[in-house]
Amino acid sequence: MVDTLWDTGCHSSVVNQDLISDAFVDALRRTSVVTSDGALVLALAILSKSMSDATLEIETPIEIRPASQLPNGFSGVIVGQNRVINRLVYEQWPRAILEAMGETIEQDV
Repeated sequence: MVDTLWDTGCHSSVVNQDLISDAFVDALRRTSVVTSDGALVLALAILSKSMSDATLEIETPIEIRPASQLPNGFSGVIVGQNRVINRLVYEQWPRAILEAMGETIEQDV
């Protein structure tokens, strides 16, 4: 299990470099953007987070940084405000509307 921090003060998402194999990090260094402070930036990553009743998959640019560049040497994934949290949408539709639209809904749901 990997610790995940939903950080409203972090603009982008970050994964700790110690969670990724050295071979993969080396390959990324040859093909990815490297920031001025040495972070690798993937053009696209898919974060998959299991919630209580569903799995949430988020496609987002993500930075890969060593623990020394993360708060308190955090080891895990930081989900940032700007590129992820602000884009999450929760929709809830009343049963009557879904049924009026032709959806078949089981009674025990």
